[in-house]
Amino acid sequence: MPPLPQLRSPAIKDLYEQLRFAPPRALKRDIERAETLAGEVDHDTTYPEDWIVFRVTGFRPEIEQPRMTEGAGLLADLSSLVERLSHDARLSQDELDGDGFLDAATLCRRWGVSRKTIDRYRRQGLVARRVRTEQGRSVLMFASGVVETFERTHGRPISRAGDFTRIAPDELERIVRRAARYRAALGLSLNEAALRLARRFNRSHEGIRQLLIRHDASALVFGRRPPPMDRRKALALRASRLGIEPADLARRFGRSRASVSRTIVEARADVLRSFRLADPGPNSGPVPWPPDELFLGREMGSPGRTDLAALIAGARATPPPDAAIESSRAMARRRLEGAAGAIVAAWPKFNVSRLAVDEAETLLRLEARLRAEMLRAQLGNIVRTVEDRLGTPVDHLPPGELTELMTLAIGAAGAAAGSFDPEHGGRMAAPVGLAVSKAVAAWDRVERRPKPPGRATPLLRPGHVVPDWTRRVSPWQADLEPDERVRRFAHVLPTPERSVLEHRFGLGGRTPCTAARTAEQLGLAVTRIAPLMRRGIRLAIAASRGG
Repeated sequence: MPPLPQLRSPAIKDLYEQLRFAPPRALKRDIERAETLAGEVDHDTTYPEDWIVFRVTGFRPEIEQPRMTEGAGLLADLSSLVERLSHDARLSQDELDGDGFLDAATLCRRWGVSRKTIDRYRRQGLVARRVRTEQGRSVLMFASGVVETFERTHGRPISRAGDFTRIAPDELERIVRRAARYRAALGLSLNEAALRLARRFNRSHEGIRQLLIRHDASALVFGRRPPPMDRRKALALRASRLGIEPADLARRFGRSRASVSRTIVEARADVLRSFRLADPGPNSGPVPWPPDELFLGREMGSPGRTDLAALIAGARATPPPDAAIESSRAMARRRLEGAAGAIVAAWPKFNVSRLAVDEAETLLRLEARLRAEMLRAQLGNIVRTVEDRLGTPVDHLPPGELTELMTLAIGAAGAAAGSFDPEHGGRMAAPVGLAVSKAVAAWDRVERRPKPPGRATPLLRPGHVVPDWTRRVSPWQADLEPDERVRRFAHVLPTPERSVLEHRFGLGGRTPCTAARTAEQLGLAVTRIAPLMRRGIRLAIAASRGG
C-alpha cells in the first residue's frame, strides 16, 4: 500500500483528526463537500479555519482565533484530505459510478498530458479519491464534476501542456543566445538561467536545463563542462541518485552488479573532478571531526525560510555577525574545501576508491552547510544592499520580480563567501555587499520594468513560496544534495531509512557523515548503509507522488 499524502496546514491536520473516525457514510458526504470546495478556492486568497470546517463538514464551529490558510496551501491539502478520507472510508471501485469517474490513465489521454502533469495538477485543486480495486490495489479516481470544473478554471495551462512540441532549431538558437546574455549581464548560473528561460519560452525548467547541457551551452556559456560520460555511465549515476538498485541496472545493462557499482563510483568521481576546488594551501591541515560547534552554529543544516515575506522580515531582523565567529567559520570552510580538493587531486585516473569518493562528497556537503550559515548571518546585509541599490524597499516589488532578485542576490553573496579569506583582513560584509550590488545593478539594467501609471504600490504579503536558498549557495550542491523530494518526505519514512538519510545527507539539523561514520553512529554494519539509503530514497519519492 503506497503511503498516504501528508497534510501541511495545522488547521487541516486538526480537521482530519476530527473526521477520520466518522462512519463511512459521513465521510463520503465530507469528501463530496471537499471536492466542491476545491473548485471554488482562489489561489491567492486567505481563508479562516472555521469557514473551511463549515464548508467540509456542514457544521460551523465556534473558534475564538481561527487560523488562516493560504489558498494555494488549501488546494494542496484538500487533495490530500480527500485521499485520506476516502482511504479511511474504505471506498472500493465497485461503489463508484463507472461513468461518473475517470482513472488517471483516462485523464492523461483526455488532456494529452503525462502522469507527472496530473500529479502536479492534484496539488492545484484536482482532487482525487483513493479507492481499492478488486485485486486489492490502491488507485486514484477523479469525479467527472471535479474534472470539468478544473478544465474550466485551468483550461489554458491544460491546453499548453497538451500542445507541447519539440524545440525547433531556430528556437534553440535563441535560447542559447539568450543564455549567453544572462550569463554575461547577470552572472546567472546554468540552473538560474534555465529557470528564467523556461518562463520566457513557456518550457519546463528541467527541459531547458538539459537542453543547454546537451548542446554544450553549459561549457561555452557557463564555463563548466559537465563531466565527460558515456550514456551508460550517466544513466547509472542518475539511477543511483533515484535509489535504483545496482542489481536492477545490472540486468538492464547485461553486466555484473560489481561492474555497475564500479561504474557508479567512477561517475561520482568524474563529477567531483569537474568542480573547481580551491587548492589545499599551507594551512589546510586535517579537518576536525566532528566539526567544532563554534564553526557550525545551532542552525546548522536547517532550511531557509520558503515564504517570501517571512524571508524578508527575518533578514531585516538578523543582527550583525560576530567577527570572531565569522572568521572561524570562513577559515573552517576553506579547510573543508581544501581538504576535498586534496583528496580529489590525489586520485589515480582509474579505480578510484569508493571510500575516497564518499569522503570528498561529505566534505563538500559540509562546506555547503557552513557556507549557508555564513550567509544566514549576512541576510540583513543582502536586503539592505538590494534596497540601497534599487532606491526602494524590496517589499514594494512584485513577488515574482522580488523572488528572482533575491535568488540572484543570494547566489552572488554565496560566490563572495566562497572566495572570502579572513587571513587577508576585513569583514565578509564588504565583498558580499559589493557582489550583491553588482548583481542588482545588472538585473536592474536588463530586467526591471517601470511600474504602470495609476497603480498603487504593492505590499508583500505572506503566501508567496520561494525555493530554499540554503540549497543554492555552493556550486556543487546541485550534484551532491539529495533529490528535493527526499528532503521533504524523509520524515514519513521508517526509522532505519530515515536515520540513514539524515546522517548521510545532514538532514534535520545533523552534520553530513560518511557511510562508515553513519554505520558507527547507528550501530549498523557498514554494508547495510547503502541499501537502506537507496530504499529510503525510493520511499520518499513514492511518498511525494502520493501513491
